Amino acid sequence: MVEAHVRRCLRGALGGLAFCIMIMNLLAARSHAHMITLQGTQGSGNQAEQPAEQVYKNIQALKGMPASQMKAVMNLISTSVGMRCDQCHVLDAYEKDDKRPKQTTRQMIQLTLDVNKNSFEGQTQVTCYSCHRGRERPVSSPPLGQLAIPPPAPAPRPVTTNLPTYDQIIDKYQQAVGTSAAFEKLRSRVMKGSLTDSRGGSFPVEICQAAPDKMVMTTTLPNGVAVRGYNGTTGWASTPDRQSELKGQELAQIKRSADIARALKIKEESLSPRVMAKITVGDKEAYQVSARADGQRGRLA
Repeated sequence: MVEAHVRRCLRGALGGLAFCIMIMNLLAARSHAHMITLQGTQGSGNQAEQPAEQVYKNIQALKGMPASQMKAVMNLISTSVGMRCDQCHVLDAYEKDDKRPKQTTRQMIQLTLDVNKNSFEGQTQVTCYSCHRGRERPVSSPPLGQLAIPPPAPAPRPVTTNLPTYDQIIDKYQQAVGTSAAFEKLRSRVMKGSLTDSRGGSFPVEICQAAPDKMVMTTTLPNGVAVRGYNGTTGWASTPDRQSELKGQELAQIKRSADIARALKIKEESLSPRVMAKITVGDKEAYQVSARADGQRGRLA
């Protein structure tokens, strides 16, 4: 019986991990402009949090953004334009303006904000990723003769009628992963897998959890090991060259991830959910749900 409960809990854990990875990939496909817009309209959720310019030196285009979002925004910029940090920044002296690409990036930030403000009523429709698609230099026109190539056959349209409600889907999911009584018997677990970035790189990941809310996530990168952890009170992140304490949204996110019974709290985390369609994932049928989490709208399957 206990073994069956553990198997159900592990399925729930893997489902939660898949959700986290999906959100990470979604965020990596968006530009910094989306994050900036969100913080301007919704705030960081922590009224006492310092703005970026009070924590970091020589902040210009990102003034007013919560400091805890700085690392996420930098990662989004890097992923959106396919560039390394040292192509814009002087390593160990990030505040310096010695490199021209840094000035260009500031101009592009303002460009995307202006386009969304003037053409889309302030809604985030255009981002760095809209043009760059992971390339340093965006392609402005298709290859010669591209228009003569017939379009591919349309993919089968997903089923959008006679769909179950969001509550019905979540109830079925929670029946599969186990009740709160099953999770109470789960004291620790270890999950191993890999993360794949937008460039196709794959990195080993190991997540160790201890009930009720402690976690360490270790990612092996080409240049060393990156670790993110939460001890029930404090969150931290370390890379081969630095370590920092997590605050604001980053702290809230890792706190939720560390909850060993998170699979039972999906309804609490997902805001304004909508069941979109019935789709196929691999060789399995699934339902696609759109919901807001941590200020972003993402799609779950």
